[in-house]
Amino acid sequence: GPAIVIEIIKILVEKWEPLKELHLHNNAIGDYAGFELHKGLEQRKETGFKAIYVTVTPNIQLITLKAILKLSAKAPTSTGKKKKKKGRGKGKGTKKKKKKKK
Repeated sequence: GPAIVIEIIKILVEKWEPLKELHLHNNAIGDYAGFELHKGLEQRKETGFKAIYVTVTPNIQLITLKAILKLSAKAPTSTGKKKKKKGRGKGKGTKKKKKKKK
């Protein structure tokens, strides 16, 4: 049942180094599963593996949710490219001054 599934997820989190993301949002995993996931993330950190990005449902105890998010990596970027900073171009509030002809 569900207890076996969360145990498998916990083992994958703990022992499978290539794992980068785990999306459990909109899955009512409950407090027990949240606690087990947190234990798996702690073990992963102790092993020295990189943190993984985790999304979970907010329907678990707040203290467990915060602990999971604390051990979770930041959201990955979609392209890996940095956004260009916008300069002061044409737009609201910027008028280009015309040079006077002599």
